[in-house]
Amino acid sequence: MKLLTLALLICLLVISFMQYGCRYDKQLLAPVVLCDTSNVKFKTTVQPILITNCLIVGGCHGDASPPNGVFLNTYAGVTAQLPKLLGVIKHLPGFDPMPKGKDPLNSCDISKIERWILNGAKND
Repeated sequence: MKLLTLALLICLLVISFMQYGCRYDKQLLAPVVLCDTSNVKFKTTVQPILITNCLIVGGCHGDASPPNGVFLNTYAGVTAQLPKLLGVIKHLPGFDPMPKGKDPLNSCDISKIERWILNGAKND
């Protein structure tokens, strides 16, 4: 009798698990997008980000007379801004947020620029 009761209990647990423990809700999961910062270079990674966000979209830092003399259209111009570049693109307190009047760059672009700086900000 004990064996039959135990078998019945196991069957009920299995049925219960199958019914409630392993449900499929048909939720669509967002694809995982990774930010590759393993091979960040100035010319192929950082410069295109800055061109898109600081020269084309804002149209500010490539002109003949950019605000505060901040030129971001050359390597020399970008490296002259290294002490404050991350602060302005991350919109950190105490820095003038850039791009002016817009949302910060996306987190992947910021991570790429940060990785480039941490790797020595080479002109490669």
